Amino acid sequence: LPSQYMPASTDFGVKKLNATNRNHLAYCAKSSKKLARRLFWTMGKFQAKLEYEQLLLANFVDVGVDIFVMGCALARAEKLLAENPNDSTPQELADLFCKNARLRIENNFRLVKDNHNRDFRKVGDKYMAGDLDWMVTDVFGDLPKAYRDYEKNLPKAKGTEDLQTADK
Repeated sequence: LPSQYMPASTDFGVKKLNATNRNHLAYCAKSSKKLARRLFWTMGKFQAKLEYEQLLLANFVDVGVDIFVMGCALARAEKLLAENPNDSTPQELADLFCKNARLRIENNFRLVKDNHNRDFRKVGDKYMAGDLDWMVTDVFGDLPKAYRDYEKNLPKAKGTEDLQTADK
């Protein structure tokens, strides 16, 4: 059985974190295993075509980053609590960050299964085929005069006139 299917460890050797933050630490371990399983399954599903699923891969990256930063925040809180056990602010800040990170992680895991990647691909293909050229002409058609010829209308800094004539 691959190791990503084994239960995550719960012995982290922390001594100062409260129960809530220890739960966040256990969540990090559990979520890293879940990330490995999902990524392994997705690699099997898409195989060589996985490189074209950039939005899907971005969701996996976001999950990994959030798990990593949760671990860093909790490790920093543990260090600060060891230095000053009477200060509870590291506990509170780590808890607040981890609560928000958990929401992002769960949302990104949900987006791996339920996303709009095919719709983005269709619109991207239409844009590349030129079917959406009206976006460029209608959106950027009425630029102010100062922006139409940007280099000609660029304000000159003092003392640069000599440099510009020397280049010509």
